[in-house]
Amino acid sequence: MTAPILRLKAKIARTARSSRQGFDGFWHSLTLAQRLYTVALMVYPVSVWVTMLLTVTALVIEFWPRFLTLFHSLPGKAILLLFYATITNFVLATAASTVNEVTGVDAQHFDYTHNFAILLFLPSWMLLLSVIALLLLQLVLPLYVLFLLLFKPFQRFGITLMDNTKRPILTALARFILCFITTLNLFVASGDFDNAGDAMAQLNESFERGMQPQESTEEEASRKQKQFEVTVGAQNDSSDKLIKVLIAQFAYHLEADNYSRCAKSDNSKVVELNDYEIVELFEDESAPYGIRFEVKKCISAAFPQ
Repeated sequence: MTAPILRLKAKIARTARSSRQGFDGFWHSLTLAQRLYTVALMVYPVSVWVTMLLTVTALVIEFWPRFLTLFHSLPGKAILLLFYATITNFVLATAASTVNEVTGVDAQHFDYTHNFAILLFLPSWMLLLSVIALLLLQLVLPLYVLFLLLFKPFQRFGITLMDNTKRPILTALARFILCFITTLNLFVASGDFDNAGDAMAQLNESFERGMQPQESTEEEASRKQKQFEVTVGAQNDSSDKLIKVLIAQFAYHLEADNYSRCAKSDNSKVVELNDYEIVELFEDESAPYGIRFEVKKCISAAFPQ
């Protein structure tokens, strides 16, 4: 009775050792990007947020050399310049609109504050839109490969996008699936919220609701949905308000003048609009962003009351 048990134990040990060696060999043969794709597929049932983060990280690692190649070519530089110039134009408009909302006057009167707002918006916009463009590129690559296959005699004129590493087909398939999942979740979430932070919060909340037992009544499910929307909406308002508070504080502490030719209050600062009008800034805790902006007539020696 003991001999069969020992033989079974030895067989199990050999099988486990062989499986472990096979997995080690497979894992060490993968590149860093392929490992991240593998882990992203494994953790997808557990956390969509982690899957999206791993997918984006793998894409950046994998396509950074291609980005450098594109950057060092003349057509590539033109494409990148057009892409980021378009983003910058939208950022300029958004920053000007935000400064106008905070100060109540045209942003051209607060040049340094406008520049500060641009610095707040530009990095996040460039990063987010670059990631979205990279994801969309992966979704159209199969069409490009199909085009090359249909016009095989002219394939030498195409751009090489397949991997030079092992398992290029499986890598491309995993990349396409993960990019589709990431893009789909981002665009579905962007229908209800205005920024990437809210989208991530929605994805996490959706997963948590999916893991919990179904509510017994529709009223309870509706109540929880409304509560979630209120919570995420409050987080969005808090993030937006923080940016506007920073803009208001910058305008008061760094751009506004302590002294002016126009009459002003002792506890205020001034920004002159023209020869006849000024904006007077007051620290006011009751104001929406901590600073109160008032447009007043300029009373001076040249323009007495």
